[in-house]
Order: sequence, then structure tokens, then C-alpha cells
Amino acid sequence: KMINASLDLDFPLDKLQWCVAYDTKEEALKRWMEATEDFPISHHGEQVTVIRKGTRMQTEMSRKFSDALLQSLAERAGADLVIHKTDDEFYKAAVFSRATAAK
Repeated sequence: KMINASLDLDFPLDKLQWCVAYDTKEEALKRWMEATEDFPISHHGEQVTVIRKGTRMQTEMSRKFSDALLQSLAERAGADLVIHKTDDEFYKAAVFSRATAAK
């Protein structure tokens, strides 16, 4: 809806399917919309392209960071790392900091 409104296009939402997968190599959750059949896209009534069945349009990538990766990033940046977690470890916040130089 947002793309249609912002760009004045006519993506038929009923011909797009939401998909999601976790990419273990990239350690990332990926979401995309996939065309379930061929359809044209128009702008102000003039056809500008055709989206083919199976075409994917990535909408989101959410990386998941392990504690070891966070520590590695901190070390490479010369920063201190403090990891705060909820009791059930469902949520985590990583705080990176460096000492400031004395003036």
C-alpha cells in the first residue's frame, strides 16, 4: 500500500505473497514479497513494467548477533562491551563504549 501511495503505482497486493526465512550463513531474518503470477505495473495509467511470477522484492533484513560476534566487533573497534539481557534472554541490548580522552 505504501509503495502504491508514495509512487502512484498499482501493485496488486492480491498477487503478492509475504515470505520469510532465516539465512544461517548471513545470520539474518529476511522478509520479502513474491509474485504469485505475472502482472503489469502502471504509473498514472501507463504500463511501466511487468513483474514475473516468482519475482522477489525484499522488504526487510534483520540480523541476529551472537554474544561472540558482538565481542569480536567491540574488540575490533577498541571498545568495551556490556550486554544486558532479560531474565529469559529473549531481549538483549549491547552497549559499546570507549573511554574519552582527558582534556
